[in-house]
Amino acid sequence: MKIWRYVDFAKFVDMLATQSLYFACTSQMSDPYEGWMPRSHIAALAGMHEAYLKQLKDACDAALVFKPGLDPAAFDGILEDARRKFHLPTLLREVNFKFGLSCWHINDDESEAMWRLYSSLGSGIAIESTDDKLKASLPNEGIIVDRVRYMNFERDEIEKGHPHYGLFIKRNAFEHEKELRATLLLPTPGKGAAVPCDLECLIVNIHISPEAPAFYASAVQYVLDRSDLSTHPPVLRSQLLEQPTVVSE
Repeated sequence: MKIWRYVDFAKFVDMLATQSLYFACTSQMSDPYEGWMPRSHIAALAGMHEAYLKQLKDACDAALVFKPGLDPAAFDGILEDARRKFHLPTLLREVNFKFGLSCWHINDDESEAMWRLYSSLGSGIAIESTDDKLKASLPNEGIIVDRVRYMNFERDEIEKGHPHYGLFIKRNAFEHEKELRATLLLPTPGKGAAVPCDLECLIVNIHISPEAPAFYASAVQYVLDRSDLSTHPPVLRSQLLEQPTVVSE
């Protein structure tokens, strides 16, 4: 499966210099629903939480019946602590500070929309790869790579039996991204991390924005030649905006 990562020149240079992929903290994503879940899932979790609190309260009440000398205030503190720790909105926000993402676009061809979204003023670069190469280029432990599924968060039911859920769903409004993402638990919550990556394994081709000035490909080739890569992937200027030609018979 072919995938693309659209970046600006500075991020590309940093990738070469550090021989790594940057995993941004989930909390840094622009989508306010990043890491969130459909209403049906939240309702199910809230129901489980309420059932747990009821069982805990029943256990506390039973303990007071059997041992009337116990301090009821101590049990009130236990219940309040449980309510605080299992407050679902707080838990979901905390998760967003713990995980990092590297996001890729699934497409057999380059995307005009992705160029416009992620390469302002014709200064973009698209790294072409595959899902298998992405997996092979990253450390084996602790990284999950999977497609993002797009759902209606108000109406869709819970997906049952899928091994990856919370960080791999987004609202239907983002379906144009056709996203494949890699996730990992960040070493420092709230702070993105650069993860060592075998770029020679990862990169198939490097595509230059169709709106880039003439010197841009030379600049990309210049930094590529001075990188630590032993083999250099082809640098290709996008033909997306070239005028059509008539092929004579």
